[in-house]
Amino acid sequence: NMYHTLTDWYMAWMTLRIIQVDPSLVQVVLLDAHPSGPLDPFWNQVISRGAPMRRAGEIGGKILAKRAVWSPPGYSNILLGKNWDDCQKPMRMMEAFVAAVDDAYEGEHSHDIDNLKVIFISRRPYQTKQVDHKFVGRQIDNQDEVVKAIKALPNVSVQVVDFAHMQLKDQIHAAAGSDVMVGMHGAALAHCLWLPSWGGLVEMGSKRDLGVYFLKIARWAGIHFENWINPYYPRHFRKDNAGDYTTVDLKTFMPHVERAVGAVRERKKAAFAKH
Repeated sequence: NMYHTLTDWYMAWMTLRIIQVDPSLVQVVLLDAHPSGPLDPFWNQVISRGAPMRRAGEIGGKILAKRAVWSPPGYSNILLGKNWDDCQKPMRMMEAFVAAVDDAYEGEHSHDIDNLKVIFISRRPYQTKQVDHKFVGRQIDNQDEVVKAIKALPNVSVQVVDFAHMQLKDQIHAAAGSDVMVGMHGAALAHCLWLPSWGGLVEMGSKRDLGVYFLKIARWAGIHFENWINPYYPRHFRKDNAGDYTTVDLKTFMPHVERAVGAVRERKKAAFAKH
């Protein structure tokens, strides 16, 4: 799960910043028995830059760590706070974390002021060696219609992606190269952190009370945020053995996209005017 893993990444990175240890001197040892997964490369790329990340179960004997640092569990940090009582504006620590990831992965942002790139995140059932997601919630029944409506906006291009079938590096690059991210509530929206500073996120919800997680990280990263929720739930909603599905009402949804595109366009122009 990208979002839950993000909490561990952020906590480990923040711990190193607090004690002023450079990642180039670090080897991460994960104290779990979890099998390797598609998100593991992040550790070596950003945090465990002194030596490759290892899991405790792989060591097989005693080791001596001259300087051991224990990172608190990711579940204890603000990314998983359920209340909206935290900081509600751009946060320097989060911006510094984003910059560190951007530098490590050499993400490139679009410099085209006249045309905006929208990345649309698709959710579909999938299976890999590590993950069996035959059932995926919050799929979009009329996805083609939604994408077509976004493409109809002037000077906007749309890239539809399913991150479940992409390497982590390609996921980060795809987000970094976009201006606006659109997608149903789900862990993949955590990739909104790699959008440029002028970027925007349009979160979609099949129903209410899905949490304020992405609103919070959008605020902390300083990007524009819009939230569409199916106003007719439980209508326009169905469920089967492969997941649950929402039919998106374009009349209530598209104003959110239009506001995001308009705001990001102005923010992007202002960002480049400073240079």
